[in-house]
Amino acid sequence: MNRAYKLDIIYSKDEDNISGKVNNIGYWAGEKASWQEQTHNIVKLDIATEPDMVDINGAKLYRYPKLSLPRLKVDTLKEKYKIKVVRDQNKADYGVVSNKLIDSLFTDSWDTYYQKDELLEFILKLKPYVGKIVEQDFINKLNALFDKLGDMDRIAFKLAHSWDTSDDYSNWSNAWANYARESATRGGYTVLLKNENVPTFQELSKSKLILDKCLNRICNEDAHVITEDEVETTLQMLNSNDHEARAMGLEMLANCNVEECFDKVAYMWHWAFERIRYATNWNTVNVKALRERMYDVNPHNQNHSIHAWNQLVQQLIKEQSFTEWVWLKIRSDIHENMINRVGFNRKEPGVGSPAIFDIKLEAIELRDTYFNSVIKKPSGEDILDEITQPDGFDDLPF
Repeated sequence: MNRAYKLDIIYSKDEDNISGKVNNIGYWAGEKASWQEQTHNIVKLDIATEPDMVDINGAKLYRYPKLSLPRLKVDTLKEKYKIKVVRDQNKADYGVVSNKLIDSLFTDSWDTYYQKDELLEFILKLKPYVGKIVEQDFINKLNALFDKLGDMDRIAFKLAHSWDTSDDYSNWSNAWANYARESATRGGYTVLLKNENVPTFQELSKSKLILDKCLNRICNEDAHVITEDEVETTLQMLNSNDHEARAMGLEMLANCNVEECFDKVAYMWHWAFERIRYATNWNTVNVKALRERMYDVNPHNQNHSIHAWNQLVQQLIKEQSFTEWVWLKIRSDIHENMINRVGFNRKEPGVGSPAIFDIKLEAIELRDTYFNSVIKKPSGEDILDEITQPDGFDDLPF
């Protein structure tokens, strides 16, 4: 990552003169298109995310804050894999972290952080106003700043508002604003690592890390996997006015093997959140762990909004859980709630009058980019094709 600086331009109306100050904000980590994009997806850390990426037999683990990993579940690992939890990260084989912790180290900024070379353009725009609104000494300081910046460092320019200022300041300010607008190739948010969090991030960068989701998967490997047939009945419980039924449905989600049926749990969490957050067991240990695990799943209660469906699909793809089942379920829901609901396919008034429009369920398709992310169950033909390939029988037990 690269150092990030902010140049604040201060305008004195009485003297019709500008000055400035530079602050080291932290480190520039990257950019994201919208607030919905998760910061940890653009931050590069070496983290084990799948059970087959680590060997926890007899391992010493250090727990970082903000984990979705109840201590009760860790106790099962102590018994099964003889692990130990240590209080000194330097004595640990692995540090256990969460996406929530990583996100908390960074901050989002609306400010555009430019590459070093664009500071030269800023100076060029200012030079014609030497002796008017700026002194040569200030230009010299900006040139010295340019020399000190690293080639990969970033800098933001914060100008005072141009209203109620002199014509010279207004003209210069507008000239820079026009340049910045025309040369803009970025949009969205800048992601910055706060200075006070640099030591923690450096520590994480040097450590062998396991994502808490990964350990949860190991903890839950013997837990129940919610099936397709159980989704509707579980949703009925989650949306029930019966407090006991709702709490029981939530407990089923909290105690299942979330990783193996994430598509189903995320689908129910996405749409039932407004009901289940009032469940009587919302603050129990198991449910808190589930809440942490579902941290990236943005709940929504407007099934007539395409944005809700877009978010759900994108989140499932990021989790590598966009299964064929959930895609067909989403397609059916869109057809019912966004097409039939607003009147398409509805018969016109009058006996036997046919609908004017006929939008079929199969007409709803994914763009290729997203369709290629659908995870399909291997069919009998696929399995047969695989094992009848050259060397395909080598792994068979006969």
